[in-house]
Amino acid sequence: MVMNRNLEIFIKVAESGSITRTAKTMYITQPAVSNAISKLETGLNVKLFYRDRHNGMILTEVGHKFEDCLPDFKWRQCSRKSCPALQPLIS
Repeated sequence: MVMNRNLEIFIKVAESGSITRTAKTMYITQPAVSNAISKLETGLNVKLFYRDRHNGMILTEVGHKFEDCLPDFKWRQCSRKSCPALQPLIS
């Protein structure tokens, strides 16, 4: 299951493209942001972001699909099966 706070952090990282900026705007530590993203990726068994030293956090194809699913389950607990758009991308 994916927790609501992790979804909120995912949204902020996707918007800003930066763990550091997300941590500052949400008043949490950088490791907390990294852990939230890792928990999402582990829970969904997918990679949501490419990590790039120069360009920051870039959504993968699956990350974009997941972001598109968020209005459907943004503030409730969900699993990877909750998002039909992800099904073709999840093995």
